Amino acid sequence: MNGLLVVNKPVSWSSFDIVKLIRKIIGIKKIGHTGTLDKEASGVLLICTEKATKLVEKFMDKEKEYEVEGKLGEKTDTDDASGKVIEKKTIGNIPLSNFKRVIGEFVGEIYQIPPMYSAIRVDGKRLYKIARSGKTVKRKPRKVFVKSIDLLSYSLPYFKLKVVCGKGFYIRALVRDIGDRLGVGAYTKNLVRTRIGEYTLHDALTIDELRNRDKIISKYIPLD
Repeated sequence: MNGLLVVNKPVSWSSFDIVKLIRKIIGIKKIGHTGTLDKEASGVLLICTEKATKLVEKFMDKEKEYEVEGKLGEKTDTDDASGKVIEKKTIGNIPLSNFKRVIGEFVGEIYQIPPMYSAIRVDGKRLYKIARSGKTVKRKPRKVFVKSIDLLSYSLPYFKLKVVCGKGFYIRALVRDIGDRLGVGAYTKNLVRTRIGEYTLHDALTIDELRNRDKIISKYIPLD
């Protein structure tokens, strides 16, 4: 089975939890995912098996699309709803025109500081492990690319965006930076990855389907 599975990862499952489940059901040891999706996020996760695991980097380079709900006026230590609130501010009235101007500033090639709770290594240590010990370290800004940001809804203190971006982009950092640019802070309340390249949620297997070997085989995408 040299190929690809498109999975809809639910909230509270890690990307590796999905790999373990598939390995158990189909009995294949050589399996890898094409880029971690936060445990608190849901949506499209691509799984490569057998010889197709050599194509993991290729799939990681594909364009990604997300829908994210953010909350203004609060910051957390993880930049999402799983973390501890570390700052609160009164947001007052932020005009829609002002909000649209700010999110427009993040479209294109930009520099982004990764969240402390991320898998990036600094001096050989994962950032999230450093963060869990109660420490914060300086992170170098990384050049990333945002193709588009569309405003789906705006009802203070909440907003919802559709974001199309390239490899290595952190949606939690985007929401954090939007809040900082507005001077009130923000965190990610809900995050769904809706697409990786040409693969969408419509193509994706649910957890219940992943527990059914026949369903996995029927949705398997062979790759050369």
